[in-house]
Amino acid sequence: MGHSFGAQAGYAYLARENNVIDAFVSLDNSFDYKTMEEIESPFYRSTSWGEVNEALTNGYENCRATVLNISGTLDDGSIPDYELVKRLFKTDIYLGTFSFPMLHESFLSEAALAYPLVYRHYRDSAEVAALHRDANAYEVLAGAVTAFFDHSLKGEELERTQGNGEMNITYQPPLSFPSKDSILHLYSTYGLDTIKTLYQQFQKISPRARMNLSPVLARMTENKETNSKIAFLRFLLDFHPKDWRLLKQVSDGYLDLNAKKEARIYYELALDYCDDFEVRSEIKEKLRLVEGR
Repeated sequence: MGHSFGAQAGYAYLARENNVIDAFVSLDNSFDYKTMEEIESPFYRSTSWGEVNEALTNGYENCRATVLNISGTLDDGSIPDYELVKRLFKTDIYLGTFSFPMLHESFLSEAALAYPLVYRHYRDSAEVAALHRDANAYEVLAGAVTAFFDHSLKGEELERTQGNGEMNITYQPPLSFPSKDSILHLYSTYGLDTIKTLYQQFQKISPRARMNLSPVLARMTENKETNSKIAFLRFLLDFHPKDWRLLKQVSDGYLDLNAKKEARIYYELALDYCDDFEVRSEIKEKLRLVEGR
């Protein structure tokens, strides 16, 4: 279990190979309340936020723990989106949210212990009420954490509402990608726009949450839909601009259309990122072809 920076360190550890954690509780890590755009901004990229973002994005498969992530609501009373935590998309995640904003220190025993000593020194009744509320909420928090560990390690039931509604717990199961047959059915029945929308939804969770679209691309090749296939591949490249496999397929499509200028551009990009020796040789040969050498 970790609080604040300790929660961030815990998440980074969960993403390491051979970690030995079976259940993990995060208490009020600061990035719960931020969007991915903020977390990935230059200001935060070089901080611990950036390190945790990289760890959860690239090391999600290393997490075998069940996770309980607890925060308060935002100042306007809305529930955080927990965007970074959800990048552990192969993990059982429970998201516990208090029904009110919580003071950061109140996720420790500090609020409960300090309240009897300090409340007399506050003249603002709203501040006193918030301190009293947080002090009482600590018992709910401790009960939720205990119940979660009993659930994760002993198989006991986990109540989704704690403390007469003070905390609600939602469950996010591991993300399941559609099968090849399902993708083809969606494509055949609803068209390419549905596949694009589905892909965007997975990408919103994590850039590593990639569906296998080879059945759709193969079907487009069979149907000789070269222009549509190129447009779809370029849509995918917006998300993965350094994917040499996608770049090469775009190049091959342009070559089929005898659009040598465009083919050359994408072959050169594919060559920049390709790490397969045999494919690099093939790309170089095709470059010589389009350049007329």
